[in-house]
Amino acid sequence: MIQVQCPQCQQGVMASEEQAGTLIPCRHCGAWVRVPGTAHSGAESTESPCPFCGQSILIETGDIGMPISCPHCRHMIQVQRHAPSGGLILQPGEQETHREPIPWENRRALGFFRALWQTFKTVLFSPTQFYRRMRPYGLGDAILYLVIIGLFAVVGAVLQQPFWQTTMQKIVSVPTPPGAPTSTHLPMALSVFVYAIAIPLIPLIQVLAMFIASAMVHVVLMVLGGVNQTYENTCRVLCYGNSANVFGLIPVCGSLIAPIWFLVVTTIGLRETNRIGTGKAFVAALTPLALVLLCCCAWGATLIGLFIAAGPM
Repeated sequence: MIQVQCPQCQQGVMASEEQAGTLIPCRHCGAWVRVPGTAHSGAESTESPCPFCGQSILIETGDIGMPISCPHCRHMIQVQRHAPSGGLILQPGEQETHREPIPWENRRALGFFRALWQTFKTVLFSPTQFYRRMRPYGLGDAILYLVIIGLFAVVGAVLQQPFWQTTMQKIVSVPTPPGAPTSTHLPMALSVFVYAIAIPLIPLIQVLAMFIASAMVHVVLMVLGGVNQTYENTCRVLCYGNSANVFGLIPVCGSLIAPIWFLVVTTIGLRETNRIGTGKAFVAALTPLALVLLCCCAWGATLIGLFIAAGPM
């Protein structure tokens, strides 16, 4: 076995003798690590898929170790030997391998709150720049970010509830007839207990909804011929795109701004990470929102039909 130090996270990575002279992914941060030694001999030329767009590229032995440009997506890539077979394969180029991580995935250096704020700000107001820097792997960090944003949105909504409840009671005040029983409220202890259970559950439900929505988006991308990354990348795009949920805290118009902003950010994320057109990315990003809207319309139409069928009381 050969032990190599990752240049990105400085952690040790173990490689086999057959992997000498090749690039292997670091199991800690995902960066590509070069294993010292001489690679096995292989074929003079072969075809290998581009690691970014998936299109086949003809590569030759003379290209080993040289940076070349993909003729389809223009990303810089590097030709390496595949261990243990010795065949020629393509790996991300140096500038792609060592590109600066997004703030949230660099929070050890930036600090927790600074990384959270910079990620939130960049996703919502500079999504093109953000998704061009985002790596297609690392689902744990993305899910943690989604949970934190979900908790923030839920806690913010809970804190706003007493204010809006009082405001609505002042706007729509119905006089109570003499002798009528007054409305009763839940005891404070019971209300606190309900919130203590509901607040942790909502982010978990949001994570489950993210996995389902990502599967739908990924399937649509496959149908449209625009999926050039894995399902993990699609999940990461939607996780960070859920930053738009915070706009739901804006009074009156927040519930309209949040889904529109989410649609815009997700479209840009799918376009930049899969290197596809805006049209395909928009259709894929619209799919889960359209399904939710369709379900709401169908449920509303069902209720209206039941009321009509029941007739006057």
